[in-house]
Amino acid sequence: MDLDADHPPDDSSRPDMCKQLAALSLVHDSQVESRPFRLQVLPPEMIQHIFSFVSTYDLPTLRLVSRHIAAQSLRLFARDYLDTVHCYFMDPVRLQRVYNIISAPSLRDSVRHVVLTMNPHEDCCMRTMPVVPSDGNTIEETQHKIRYTYRNDEMLRLHSQPPDYGRIRLILAKLHSIGAAVGLDFDDSGDQPYAAEIWTLTAHARCRIFWLVFTDEIDSDVQRLIESSGHNLLDNMKTLYFDVSSRDKSRKATAEPSSGLTVWEDAEESTSPQVCNSVRAILALRKLLDTQTCLEELDLTFFDTAENRNDQLFSEIELHLLHEAKLNKLWSLCLTNMRLQHDDVLCAIQSCHTRLTSLWLDDVELVTSKDIWTEILRYAQRAPNLWDIWLGPLWRVHRGRKYVVMMCVDEQEEYERVRTWECHDRAGVRIALTTILDSGLQYV
Repeated sequence: MDLDADHPPDDSSRPDMCKQLAALSLVHDSQVESRPFRLQVLPPEMIQHIFSFVSTYDLPTLRLVSRHIAAQSLRLFARDYLDTVHCYFMDPVRLQRVYNIISAPSLRDSVRHVVLTMNPHEDCCMRTMPVVPSDGNTIEETQHKIRYTYRNDEMLRLHSQPPDYGRIRLILAKLHSIGAAVGLDFDDSGDQPYAAEIWTLTAHARCRIFWLVFTDEIDSDVQRLIESSGHNLLDNMKTLYFDVSSRDKSRKATAEPSSGLTVWEDAEESTSPQVCNSVRAILALRKLLDTQTCLEELDLTFFDTAENRNDQLFSEIELHLLHEAKLNKLWSLCLTNMRLQHDDVLCAIQSCHTRLTSLWLDDVELVTSKDIWTEILRYAQRAPNLWDIWLGPLWRVHRGRKYVVMMCVDEQEEYERVRTWECHDRAGVRIALTTILDSGLQYV
């Protein structure tokens, strides 16, 4: 058949051409079908590179293709799902699942951190969490299911009795043997003495603590707990959330009428002799911050501190809280309702601004006569990775008087200056900070 461009075939030859092309296509398809699945014969490095383009939520589905694919994608799967495992330790079922994970030979080496938390939602709401049932097969369960897993009667039952300390002891021993670190999240701990017991078990197991959350409630003996963690267990801590309250409040569980879920509410203030423990807590916090060199997340919140600032010791400790802190590795910094020396905050932002991705300064007072906030915001503007920011109200305290910072974030300055501003977009942060600095800050 002549296929030369100068002598195209006539119309009578076209049916024969179509038949020949169809025949060739069928032969090619049959040869392709007889070959093995090409993805499985690729080198492991190439397979993992291909899998790196798969989204986090599609990885579990990909692992169901075959055992070979599951084995090749284990590293990526472990990075997203097993590196840090959160466990609501009040539920014995979840304790057993975590124990199954760290006991499975194919999974335990991938687990580097386990967070024991009082939060029934464990990690964030949209995150997918790993669960290993008794048969050993890994499945995923969304946090939307978890949110509605515990109803009021079950939550009340779980919190009316202590957790399974025996199982927790086994988990901590296993974590120590595989070299994994432990996170302690005592948020919503109420008036239960679980924090001290869990902390003691962690210290006895010689587990490294990488994540520490003391929020809503501060154990009355928090200083003893921190001091009991000898053997350098706290030296490599990466995350520290610390909320200091001026009063101890017991908390009670009640059912939310609309959803039936259990919520925690503050009960009446305690009338015990040791009502205020903020000085003890802040002393422990200052000592803890002075020894940390690996912190990546720092969240400090002071509640009801106005009356405590009348105490000279409390005021002095709070003012110099960040003086010796080494924060050059921070990527997230959140300070709420605090009064600090301006040089300490400036040094903190200056040392970590190249790594900073999240910055929250909420109701922060700086003791200074200078316009130090402008210099702090300039370092924030230069942060190449900053995308999450909350500013305000920001204060300057000088000679007993307080001045609030007013900012203009509109390019055309059509709107009034504001006391608070937030943004959750990298480009938006850069543009808005430029506008704020170009228009200048006003102290009112």
